[in-house]
Amino acid sequence: MTNLSQPKTEIIENATPVLTGPTAVDTYDDVREELTAVFNEFWQLTVKCIYMPEAYRTVFLLWSLLTYMKDDLDYAPLLVIDAPNRGCGKSTLQKFLAVMTGQLPEDRYSDFTKAGLKQLNNDLVVFLDEIDTATKTQMRDVTNYLNTSFEASGAQTIKAGSIQSAYGFRCIAGINAIDKLESATQSRCIRIPLQRTPSTVRLEKRFEELPLEHLYGEADALKSTIEKYSTKLKYYFTYVDYPQKAVLANREGDAWRNMFDLASLLGEKYVNHLMICVSDHYFYDQGFDFPQVQYFVNVRQYKEPEKPVFYDGTDDDCTANSTKDLLAGVKAVLNVYQSKSKTGVQTKELFRLISILQIKDAPITQRSLARHLTNLGLTVNKNVDKNSGYRFDETYATLSAKYPKAVDEEICTAYMEQLLPHLE
Repeated sequence: MTNLSQPKTEIIENATPVLTGPTAVDTYDDVREELTAVFNEFWQLTVKCIYMPEAYRTVFLLWSLLTYMKDDLDYAPLLVIDAPNRGCGKSTLQKFLAVMTGQLPEDRYSDFTKAGLKQLNNDLVVFLDEIDTATKTQMRDVTNYLNTSFEASGAQTIKAGSIQSAYGFRCIAGINAIDKLESATQSRCIRIPLQRTPSTVRLEKRFEELPLEHLYGEADALKSTIEKYSTKLKYYFTYVDYPQKAVLANREGDAWRNMFDLASLLGEKYVNHLMICVSDHYFYDQGFDFPQVQYFVNVRQYKEPEKPVFYDGTDDDCTANSTKDLLAGVKAVLNVYQSKSKTGVQTKELFRLISILQIKDAPITQRSLARHLTNLGLTVNKNVDKNSGYRFDETYATLSAKYPKAVDEEICTAYMEQLLPHLE
């Protein structure tokens, strides 16, 4: 078996996660505590009947947690359970995953014909077993099915008289399963390699000896926890940042990003486990060069929705959240830039500073930013320090008159702290 006791990429040990944000408290303690409890329970249950390195145990458990968040995710990575021969526990692992996702242990399929694939329930997690028995002709249909399952807004399958999305979590298992797949499919994969249980090791139970009622109870607890915190988890995934996230690019990065996001919520140990596993994905066209810096987690703190108030006749704030973030960023730039100019900030400099904030859905070119701000009512002045830009007095006045409730001052303050080191 491959030695996975040490990561191939050097990791700084005992680094303490640093959580920063507009407030001093961690508003994710509740969801972290409940998810960790369920995660640990499943960990102990799998140890009883499945032999595998602990880093890969983290991977398949995190993957199963993500299946309950499908509707809030852009990507559903394909899980490949791979083994060099029979008797390594591929079917056992699929049975366990089926139960974890609320299905029956036998809800696994090995009919790879067009008719068989057509019968699959795409609303559920789909388990394809014994993929090594599929013919070359069948693998073309399987490949199309798997590829169109990966991306929520990706290509759709075309069937007689209809077009439909196959988006959703898929798990395949088989002997040398990864080698059956085309490179385009491999880049969408997360691989779990299994080996025979050594003769010197004895598992406590077979899967059939586990109490199914208890397993389904834990699956229900997991589902309830994800549903309870769905809004908060989606918010966390949107705003969390950590060193590894910067290199999770391209299709391979899309497959792993949500896994890393969730791991960062549970703790640094699990992020390290994912890095170990990524380094073993030899079939990727492009590897991940993780930065050698101390681990940290930066995330905007979550605000519980305010309690409804009685209508007082004034206009409500209907500004979209992405626009609110951009307006807070513009105000932050104005606030910090007053130390550089008495007039305003030039368009080029505003774009540079806004780009540093990495605001979700912000325009990605200087021209599109200027056009978007014009649509919002923030007009360009042709004489800001002998160039075009945004005057302090005019822009502040527009923000105050047109968006009196849109700018979150705490977020604005956090943006200012982020911008100060970058003033030229």
